[in-house]
Amino acid sequence: MADYKKNLYNISLANQGYLLYGIPQKPARKMENASIIGTHPTTIDLEYKDSSIFIPWAQTDWAGGFQFEKWTDNAGFKSGSGLEYILKYGELTLLNNISSTVKEIGAGYTFGASCIYNKTLLIGTKHATLATLGYLDDADIWTAITTGWTNINYVNDMDECMGKVFIALKRITGTEKCLQSWDGSALADATGDATDSSEWRMVVRIEDRIYASNFDSTANGDRLLYSDNSGTSWTIIITKTGANRQITQGVDNFGTLYFLIEDFPRTELWWCNDTTVTQIYRWENLTNSKISMWLGKVYVEGKENGKLRKFEWNGAVLKTVFEEKIDNLDIDASPMVIYKNNQYSYGLIFDGVYHFPSYIFKYGSNKIYPFVVFGGITAQVPYFYGLDGTSLKITKLNTAAYLTTGNTITGKFNGQKPAVKKLWHSVDITFKALVSGQNLKVYYSTNDEATWTLIGTADTVGSRTATFYFPSNTTSKRIQIKIELNAGGSDTPTFYDFVVRYFYLAEEKYQWTLTLNCSDNLILLDGKTREPKRAVELRNLLMLTDIQNDIVEFQDVDFAETLLNGALTASATTITVYSTAEFPEQGRIKIEQEEILYTGKTATTFTGCTRGARGTLAAAHTNNTVASNSYKVLVQDVAEANQVAPKAKVEESLVSVSLLEV
Repeated sequence: MADYKKNLYNISLANQGYLLYGIPQKPARKMENASIIGTHPTTIDLEYKDSSIFIPWAQTDWAGGFQFEKWTDNAGFKSGSGLEYILKYGELTLLNNISSTVKEIGAGYTFGASCIYNKTLLIGTKHATLATLGYLDDADIWTAITTGWTNINYVNDMDECMGKVFIALKRITGTEKCLQSWDGSALADATGDATDSSEWRMVVRIEDRIYASNFDSTANGDRLLYSDNSGTSWTIIITKTGANRQITQGVDNFGTLYFLIEDFPRTELWWCNDTTVTQIYRWENLTNSKISMWLGKVYVEGKENGKLRKFEWNGAVLKTVFEEKIDNLDIDASPMVIYKNNQYSYGLIFDGVYHFPSYIFKYGSNKIYPFVVFGGITAQVPYFYGLDGTSLKITKLNTAAYLTTGNTITGKFNGQKPAVKKLWHSVDITFKALVSGQNLKVYYSTNDEATWTLIGTADTVGSRTATFYFPSNTTSKRIQIKIELNAGGSDTPTFYDFVVRYFYLAEEKYQWTLTLNCSDNLILLDGKTREPKRAVELRNLLMLTDIQNDIVEFQDVDFAETLLNGALTASATTITVYSTAEFPEQGRIKIEQEEILYTGKTATTFTGCTRGARGTLAAAHTNNTVASNSYKVLVQDVAEANQVAPKAKVEESLVSVSLLEV
């Protein structure tokens, strides 16, 4: 109705033309930005020494764990790597690095099992033809144990009991015994009267009893056994678990055996007290399972559909304590070790309440896993194993060395008004006085980590604070901050907290206040045509639209429309139409659901176009699609007034309305 509206009416609302009151002398029309959703704060948090118009957002503690996709004031964050979060709450430092190789066992070997025995660390391997066994002393001197083994290719498990280490083995062929003991000088058969087996899998000491599992070829499944006399004789608890069901790992939790039965892809947690066994839980899809005991609770972790999950059993209730929810986390199921009263596994640390990112070491793409804490009385540190190419190496944490870089990433911060765009002003950071070679970098992302922009670097020796300002006109509805710590490897910077300052901007939507002439017998803009609808009809159309909360089309005083002349791609910045004659020189157009800003025009093109403007998405459009500058609005606050006259008449109504763009 472009021509009809232009010739006869000032505006069109819900497909009805209207005249503004006072035409042509003083049309009653007001257009402005929609007000900010909610109420702007009237007080500023003076704790951050800020009394300006900018509002502070602060992160002062990191002790609430990670994987928080959205930022909340609970000391949580989203992700990060290479930083120590719980050495001292409220301080971030670089993690320690690993040392140079403690022992290179060689090519073709993979890690099997370990045990601390008589101040030494025994390590057994797996190999295609012949496994190896040796030990490190607390000075990291390696001693190979001469085994005389024949065709032993797996060291599956080991534990110490009554002055001996019991070692569960697997043989390829032959008659080599697969449960042996070592007393510090010699190996001996420990199978006793148990039926010989080609593979013993689990060994767990509880007080002076040894629990073990082995493969029973007759039953085509594993058995559970125990010995009270160092393997001289054995009592069978479970005669067979079933075909391909393996008892692989177990732990002693205050005198009670907890063990896993793996039946790929299923895993079961079982409990054994003396000779009574009970299944606690069965996971239908849990692989690469690991079991650990800590603080009187049993922990099981593994992969479900490629995602790490960790469970806690307290003797009565099994609950999930960790579930991988952030994509691309570099974590994995691994042995769980206790170091400085916290539980560590590959990429994770657990303080008993929350999980944090932790040690991630690699040889190329091969992961390096923690497996034990060992050392002298004052030098207890985690030891790690990993494949450097095809060669198995043992290394340990070096408490005198640090990683050279690490970072933490906040969740998405959107303030108390998520739908409102913010102007980002500055970031204040505080930290321990920097020494030479140390620096901290601050990045921000307004597109959910698709890109990061460096806002500033603090590297002045002796400095403790820094303020960085966002580039001019940095606006978005949400933001993430990344703090990066860097040093040379021999020391670490210490980061405390940051404060981001921002300001709520007015909405990108518009609102109008209009006074419309709804009198009888209106003479329209051409000076001769009369409005066919009576005053009460014009008024009631507005009232009904308001009451029903209808979203209607609004064609403002500068309304124009045309058609696309040819298909339009989602990335084109010049838009070809049949005519731009009725459009302003600069402005906005709407094509289907997409809004587009343009900075110039020719007779048949809009130029300098910004696609997907005002929160819409750029899209492709077909030939002959309508392009216009209309709006979708809600009609609100309808109010009627009669003109002041000797005899007031309903037929001479003035109706004021508010329109809110949606």
